[in-house]
Amino acid sequence: MKKTAYDLYNCKNNNLDNCLQVYSLNEDIAKELEIKPVYKPIIVPYFYGKVKEDEGISCLNIFEDRNGFLGFFTLHTFSQRKIAYFDSFSNAEIKKAGGGFEDFLKEKLLSEEVLKPSKVNQSQIFFGKQIRLEMKGAFCIEQFYDLNAKIVEKLEMTQIFSPVLEKNERSICMLSLIAESHIGFIYDIKGKILNLDIFSCKNFDEKIILELLNSVGSVVDYKVSIRGIKHNNFLNKQTDPVLELKSTPKKDGFSLLSNFDHGDCVYYLWPERSDVWLNGGKDAQDVVTGVLNQIIKYDKVIIGVNDIKKFKEQNFNINKNIQIEQISYNDAWIRDTGPTIISNEKRQFRAVNFGFNGYGGKLEGLYFPFDLDLKLAERLCEKHNVSFYPVPNFILEGGSICSNGKGTVIAIEKCVLNPNRNPKFSKKQAENIFADYFGTKKVIWIEEGLKFDETGGHIDNVCSFINENTVAVACESNKKDAQYDILHKIYKKLNSETTYDGKPLKIVKIHQPHCAPITKTEASQIVSNKDVKTRLEGDEVVGSYINAFISDKYIVVPQFGSKVDDEAVETYKKLFTNKKIIKFNARPLVISGGGIHCVLKKL
Repeated sequence: MKKTAYDLYNCKNNNLDNCLQVYSLNEDIAKELEIKPVYKPIIVPYFYGKVKEDEGISCLNIFEDRNGFLGFFTLHTFSQRKIAYFDSFSNAEIKKAGGGFEDFLKEKLLSEEVLKPSKVNQSQIFFGKQIRLEMKGAFCIEQFYDLNAKIVEKLEMTQIFSPVLEKNERSICMLSLIAESHIGFIYDIKGKILNLDIFSCKNFDEKIILELLNSVGSVVDYKVSIRGIKHNNFLNKQTDPVLELKSTPKKDGFSLLSNFDHGDCVYYLWPERSDVWLNGGKDAQDVVTGVLNQIIKYDKVIIGVNDIKKFKEQNFNINKNIQIEQISYNDAWIRDTGPTIISNEKRQFRAVNFGFNGYGGKLEGLYFPFDLDLKLAERLCEKHNVSFYPVPNFILEGGSICSNGKGTVIAIEKCVLNPNRNPKFSKKQAENIFADYFGTKKVIWIEEGLKFDETGGHIDNVCSFINENTVAVACESNKKDAQYDILHKIYKKLNSETTYDGKPLKIVKIHQPHCAPITKTEASQIVSNKDVKTRLEGDEVVGSYINAFISDKYIVVPQFGSKVDDEAVETYKKLFTNKKIIKFNARPLVISGGGIHCVLKKL
């Protein structure tokens, strides 16, 4: 869950010094965000400090939104100066991203001056701490009260009343209202992660809190934030992103997930570029919408869009398993630009965020600019509260590697070590990166990928792990075919390889489909742009059944109108007897240079 805070000031709504009006606004916010309170909100008159004019009302609430996230928000009002503060600890704001939620607050507060820093004097600066812990063991209810009491004591605060605590099958939540501040706890029972939010108008020593918390767990990350005029003692405290980690996954016991592992959700970026996609992305939107409407029967789906106000949801069977959120991006290849998810033995998840240069940089890449895609992984991590390890100096697209989840990685040398990606890295140095950030113990290098693959040859078009020691490999029987020599070398290479622990690789062949070149009509439906790879009539395109999307209950298999379409489906049915096969027309994707595995990503 992501912590957000809004500072609202110069509120013109004179009723907000009335408890009933604060309660009403709290209900309106919950309704707007489509969230369900766990119990009735707590509203208490109190004050921050010793000045009479700072008297206010606080409304605190634990809630559960439609995606199952738990959190709290507080609303503080100050009767003399009409200053309001709204805090949230949730992913619920995603639904109203792009100004919708802010507009709602403006309307309710009858003010044009909201969501701006509060202008308070230096004695009323508010300090905030956001802290995330990995607990040493299971955290029981008694420990909540004990930890809360110790924090109140250490910060020399005054508890107004006993903390309120709620428990469900996923989480334990506590709200603690104190004279100078509030404290909120959200404990993920399954992941053994404790999130704390502390706000205070007192200048406190963060070392005291960190020492206290280290007695019950290990601090993963924390941030100090300041409201109002920044105090010199804290001026440079917020220099690093709260989620950015400084160590390496290898040191912390995290490693790369397999291609067949299951995530918490499936993420899809809405394709809309008219210079890359047929008809401004409409053809791809239609076919993938059909796929997603089947996926949401089994998985939660998040669709990222550049402009949420213009996005129309009517094509989706909207239910609790689909969510739309605003996120800025250049193009829709989330497999390559999104965060690479890693986990440890406790099934706790983090991410690795590599550099991205548009598949070759400004001169050799497929599109420019790619500035939004370069930052996409970090923004997604921050939006969904995923801690990440940055590796900005190493360019790596997600489609260029595959893993068995047990220390063995297959990578294409011509892509990963291409001078237009990583000119300063040797094969050994790349292997060291994989070892440090993926926990890799063995790298199997393939010389090159498919001919005509505009990415430079991604692995997800030629081979893929389907279990720990079984690899599906594209094959071609016609020796005159342009792909025959390449695929024959790949098969020969993998057929002689083992996993890092010496298990021979089992090879399953899946015939390569023949895709017709771009037609005159298709070429006319893509707008020419000097900063984007030109797609002309007669250009060769490549498709692959290897470029499928595997989940725990289903597998999405591309279809190309080829005579071997049915053969590929039957092969996957034999490999995954317990999975639902979802077929779709992949033509709109391959015209733009990718496949279903390229536009869907487990997060």
